Amino acid sequence: MKHSLAAVTPLVLLALSSGCVHTVEHELSITKAVREASTPKSGRPKLFMDEWVEWRRMPFLIPFATLGMTHDALTARESLARRAWYRGEKAKADVIRLMVPEELPPNMQTTAVYYRLGPCDPGFQVDRNGMVIDVGTAKEAGLLEGDKAMYLDGVEVELWHGARSFSCYERLWTLRPGDTAVLQWIRPGTGKMEGKITMQANPPRHKDMQDSLQWKPWRGGQ
Repeated sequence: MKHSLAAVTPLVLLALSSGCVHTVEHELSITKAVREASTPKSGRPKLFMDEWVEWRRMPFLIPFATLGMTHDALTARESLARRAWYRGEKAKADVIRLMVPEELPPNMQTTAVYYRLGPCDPGFQVDRNGMVIDVGTAKEAGLLEGDKAMYLDGVEVELWHGARSFSCYERLWTLRPGDTAVLQWIRPGTGKMEGKITMQANPPRHKDMQDSLQWKPWRGGQ
């Protein structure tokens, strides 16, 4: 039985316009410890597009898993966000961060990072190069903006969403407000420095921030 091109073409166009998404969830070295801990009490996770949020306003967050989504250029970002939101809720995340898509011909890659609220706040934030971009209570130990954080209790500091090593997060996951840790950093023109920082309470400020999308039940595939 023969089929005319006119009869087949609309089906092809429909498939292309709907997009095709392949998802893979990646566990990190800290995943097991986080998932074995008590579940979050914040209810549905908050969803934030990476470029729409001032992340300095966030509480200290612990990344514990990522969701990689490979897709074509026709796939709507909102659809990817809702897919990540649904999966993140099942993973019991507090916050889901949807990164800007990367072009990887012939497809594209979008990553969602799942976070739990940290049990404490170390009192400083760094960028992806380890440079201190915001100092809270860690200033009492002598830390200043522009310093380069190196080690926390002997563990390399990589406190950003794309960290290669999660040992520092693993250490911070074990600390509680009032606990102390030794921080080592480098100051331009001065050299190596060291101080003892005290962990602070980590209130869930993210709960007062508006999601990047309005929540809707996910009706697609998992």
